Amino acid sequence: MKYTLLAPRPKEQCAELRPVYELPVWYQLPLSYHCDSTIEFLNHISRTIMQDKECRGHSELVALAFWLRASNLVEFVKDSPPGHYKALGTVVHFTPSNVDTMFVYSWACSVLAGNNNVVRVSERGGLVKEHLIRILNQVFALPQFYEFAIRNLFVTYEYQASQGKSITHALCKQADARILWGGDNSVSTIRAIPCPPRCRDISFADRYSFSVIGSEVMVDMEIAEGAMTNLMKELTPYNQQACSSPKVLFWIGDSRSLEKFLSLAGERHFEVLPSLTRRNEQLVTAQSLQIEYAASRVHMVGELCAIEMTKVNDKMLSLHSGNQVLFCQCVASLDEIAPFISPKVQTLSFAGIAKPALVKFMAKPSITGVDRAVPLGEALSFSPVWDGYELFSQLSRRVVIR
Repeated sequence: MKYTLLAPRPKEQCAELRPVYELPVWYQLPLSYHCDSTIEFLNHISRTIMQDKECRGHSELVALAFWLRASNLVEFVKDSPPGHYKALGTVVHFTPSNVDTMFVYSWACSVLAGNNNVVRVSERGGLVKEHLIRILNQVFALPQFYEFAIRNLFVTYEYQASQGKSITHALCKQADARILWGGDNSVSTIRAIPCPPRCRDISFADRYSFSVIGSEVMVDMEIAEGAMTNLMKELTPYNQQACSSPKVLFWIGDSRSLEKFLSLAGERHFEVLPSLTRRNEQLVTAQSLQIEYAASRVHMVGELCAIEMTKVNDKMLSLHSGNQVLFCQCVASLDEIAPFISPKVQTLSFAGIAKPALVKFMAKPSITGVDRAVPLGEALSFSPVWDGYELFSQLSRRVVIR
């Protein structure tokens, strides 16, 4: 079964690799739950990224390095559920192809839980993935992290090829847990593959997110500019392909105040003209919406393409291709947003809204979606509580001692 071992790199280049199910990772005892050496290991990855000039040129890697700092991880550990926990064993990760760094966050949570890990990395990807694998190999090669090098494996193979399917079946056959990133179809396909009876599945399937901004932000220009900065922070990384990247903006206010807010994207300190390819993609999306749904106005401002609709619905999202496009709807109150919220909604980022009002709105039984409500600018900030899963408890077993 043909695959490529990405990390850790073998010391000697073998003409033929052993079958993936025979590699040493499967025979190692897991490490302790939330141990200090694991935090030191992940913190060293953080430092190595930040010391690397090429990595510092990619905002996704800088954000990852910031997240992997020891001080940040210690806070996550403090907030985790109390009790006695042990690792599950070996966790198999199937990573997304559209967001190069996202799988590292769930891998880090699994490592913190003490698990061994086999990570199937998409054969697609660019410089960010290459830099990430290079950094991992640098850290795995250090003698003090040998125990992690033998317990973690990053591989890639052609997922759709017959040999690739055989590898996927072999990985699933031995998994104590599977972390599945991808679209609904790909996640369902892997979930249907036989696995041990006590294997746990953590599925990160198709989701979408939106932002809600109250027109009160326009009362103070400094607050308004801060809101625009935070909105662009959520739209720019990953070409808006992450599930937590907002694709819709609900503006609590009228069309005139929305236009004034959107104009801030064209101010001198925000203005970055998009590439010709991106602008063309934005125009295609806008034209498609005009034809199918009669968009009322299109605002091309700086990098942003904001398409104002009379009413947004989830069917429109099939026309959304990223590229810093926002579908916008003006509403009078939070209650008007409720029909849009389905179980598919992951993150709601907000500004200009009183938190008690948001809490009251979210508590309504009719709100069947939204796993996270975060201040505008934090939609892409990964947390060990993600998509409704508490990852530390999902990736470990609780031991009751009476």
